[in-house]
Amino acid sequence: MSHFLLALVLACLSFNLYAAQFTRFASAKKHRIKPLQENATSLYCGGDINRQGKILVPAPSACG
Repeated sequence: MSHFLLALVLACLSFNLYAAQFTRFASAKKHRIKPLQENATSLYCGGDINRQGKILVPAPSACG
């Protein structure tokens, strides 16, 4: 039983150490933009994202 509790505590601590915590929406958005993949989707509607220079624009047909 004590081994289980120790493993549970260690697991909880490791999740807290590696979790990205954002205090502002802008910083979370910048974090999302950095590793943009070819098949990236919008956070809001799940539609494709098109890069226009430095601006990322969701496909209007997917977002209604």
